[in-house]
Amino acid sequence: LNVFWVEYYHEIRMYSMQIMFIMMMIWHYYFLGQSNRASRWYHWFGLIFSATASLYTQPFSFFVHVAIGLYHVLFAPKKYRWLKITLAFVLVGLLYLPWLPTTYTGLTTKFDTSTDPMLFQTAVQVFVRLLSNGMPLLMLGLVVLAVMQLRHRAHRRQMLFAWIMAGLIVVLLLITNETIGLIPMRRARYFFVAWGMWSVVMGIGLAYIRYQWLAVG
Repeated sequence: LNVFWVEYYHEIRMYSMQIMFIMMMIWHYYFLGQSNRASRWYHWFGLIFSATASLYTQPFSFFVHVAIGLYHVLFAPKKYRWLKITLAFVLVGLLYLPWLPTTYTGLTTKFDTSTDPMLFQTAVQVFVRLLSNGMPLLMLGLVVLAVMQLRHRAHRRQMLFAWIMAGLIVVLLLITNETIGLIPMRRARYFFVAWGMWSVVMGIGLAYIRYQWLAVG
């Protein structure tokens, strides 16, 4: 168990719900955009609901929305659902408009990062240390195994999607933080927004390990 996550898991905070909605949104997006299976109304409702709820739960979910937008424009197949998904996210933006003034007020009057902003190198180190539970070499090993998984044709498309999304989210966070000092040291918990997809990436690495390798005798 990740001790940093447990610290906030037992508090009355929004971070557990935020990750739930983020992963729900990403799953529905991938299903609607990549799957050849017929979509139902509840798939579209799930996408719109989770995308809107993630923003209302914690505004830093916006970085995941931007990452999905970049993926949608640059990598997503331009199939018949592409425009429908685009319109769905336009609707999400409209649904969030009533809360936008509150978000703006919070970011401009109650959000001061001038006292202890993290520089780029420090932000990377903190992100890795917290996500790896203080064991960066173990995390590195899982990431290497996840890269090796890409050699296999089975599920390669799904794994590439996970890699691209995980990379986009953390790069957007780091660039924004370097530009405006978004994440101070005392609020490193804001990196939680990227943890969901990086957990998937490390899960891909764990799946590379065969239980026979761990057998003794």
